[in-house]
Amino acid sequence: MENTKKIISLLAFVLLVSMTIAYTASYTFAEDNQGWRVRVDEINTTAKAIDLWIGEPAKPYTHTFWKRWHLGDDAQMNVPDDLQDHDSIWIKATTEPADTEATLFVTYGNETPYEISFKDTVEDTVTKSFLSD
Repeated sequence: MENTKKIISLLAFVLLVSMTIAYTASYTFAEDNQGWRVRVDEINTTAKAIDLWIGEPAKPYTHTFWKRWHLGDDAQMNVPDDLQDHDSIWIKATTEPADTEATLFVTYGNETPYEISFKDTVEDTVTKSFLSD
């Protein structure tokens, strides 16, 4: 009986550690890019695909379709080069199928990621100052 309790305690500990690692990995970015990046939180995303538009916040004519992320694709995406030096970016995301949920993390360099959780469609502007607060 004592061994059973020890085994159950050990399994609970291993489960807790693995959940912590998985959660941390869901918002951690690779260190290879110092510009703007978007990462899909695969743990909290039920969408099979996400359509992404991107541009400059104050210039709607720059808002263009960027890419479609599919479940199983690399979760981390570098923002296009022409937006890398901007202080802020506009992003729109739509889940497929509609009414499914998604979470995105947007960051610049090594700043704390800005979380965008949504269902169906979201539009947001992310500024470097949001990330350093």
